Amino acid sequence: MIQFFLRRTAFTNLCTLLLLGMGIYQFATVKREAFPDIRFDLVTVVTAYPGGASEEVERLVTNPIEDQLRGVANIDQVESYSIASFSFIVLRLNEGLRDRQVDRAVADIQQAVNRVRDLPEEADRPLVEELSSDRPQIALSVVGGSANLRDRVAEDLADALEDLPDVSRVLFD
Repeated sequence: MIQFFLRRTAFTNLCTLLLLGMGIYQFATVKREAFPDIRFDLVTVVTAYPGGASEEVERLVTNPIEDQLRGVANIDQVESYSIASFSFIVLRLNEGLRDRQVDRAVADIQQAVNRVRDLPEEADRPLVEELSSDRPQIALSVVGGSANLRDRVAEDLADALEDLPDVSRVLFD
């Protein structure tokens, strides 16, 4: 085979140019994403219970939510953390789920959390979120001073962050 290509230099050069041209064409036209959407197969359930001690949060908030989540399919692992004033539950979904199955599992988790009726009145509504690559990279809070001052500082900070060249989006809440 080597002798074949050594005797036919014009053909060898043509094949080389053809392969090089195809490589350059593919490099120029292939779709690339600087920040692709990545699914981590993690879902969080966060519930605020202002003023609740960690034992109260676990007994009154975390345990009832976990009880409802036991019947949900496609959950591989459940980890919960109860700290003063907060319940934080991390659900790891089964590996290898398709996007549609992940979306269905998140919807099932939301429905299970919505079925919890015996949460304390002071507790906020549980927030269910799927972790993905479009989550905020930085979360900032403005505290202290009057409410008007905090709002003005937060708005100014949001405006300043939006002006930065590498910031894709700023959510002001």
